[in-house]
Amino acid sequence: MMQNIVISSYFDDTVSYHKEIHFHNEYELICVLDGAAQVTINGMEYTVSKNNLIFISNLEQHSVKQLHPSYKRFCVTLHVPTTDACLQDARLLSILKNHPQNFVHVFDITPFQNAAVRIFQNIISYNTGDEYANDLVLACIMELLALIRKHNPERFAGSHSPAEDKIFKIQQFIDQHFYEDIKIDALSKEFFISNFYLSHKFKALTGLSPKQYLMSVRLKQASLMLLNTDLPVSQIAEKAGFSNHSNFIKSFKSVYQLLPKDFRLNK
Repeated sequence: MMQNIVISSYFDDTVSYHKEIHFHNEYELICVLDGAAQVTINGMEYTVSKNNLIFISNLEQHSVKQLHPSYKRFCVTLHVPTTDACLQDARLLSILKNHPQNFVHVFDITPFQNAAVRIFQNIISYNTGDEYANDLVLACIMELLALIRKHNPERFAGSHSPAEDKIFKIQQFIDQHFYEDIKIDALSKEFFISNFYLSHKFKALTGLSPKQYLMSVRLKQASLMLLNTDLPVSQIAEKAGFSNHSNFIKSFKSVYQLLPKDFRLNK
């Protein structure tokens, strides 16, 4: 049975809400209905208010601090493998999945505010776990993303060419097989694409080279295991795709400024 695609909630905080820096392996959408908050995503700070919609990709570090006595919003988190498998349009998926360095996470939904609120209400209503619930929720997500793209086409991946589709498929392959011995040259050959085009287009779409993206996925998966399991660090390194324990320690510290064991203690 396919896992439920979404976890959804409506929140109305009348006291100070402050969520410290954290990350998770789901896509997250926050639709602000009233009030204001300061949202920080991968070091970028935004002040969000009514009719702002925030897209947070899986594993992006983020925090939220309430700035107004009332902070009303819908919050939807999407299961990544199910979303990736069901949402076949790579251009629509790009707004969830690919956030290059200059990506702006906040969208203004004022032009279609009524439709957006209806969509979020339907997502919550349909999220029952019943037969066809995923299909109904997916239809809502597709409608929402299509509306956003209609009003903000310049902020989505563009050409939807066969070559670009290959880049998305390579990215999905890395997401699903990060723990394996992946060679970028081998991916180029398997998907019949040149190394130069792969590196150039992959970085344009994701903000990282294929090797950087693979390293990022492995380190973030390792950090989740450190926070959520009691597995030894050496075993976590292996499960995350690192064949060399010393390289894992060095790479982890360069990104998180802590040794893996200290990162676990500071959770």
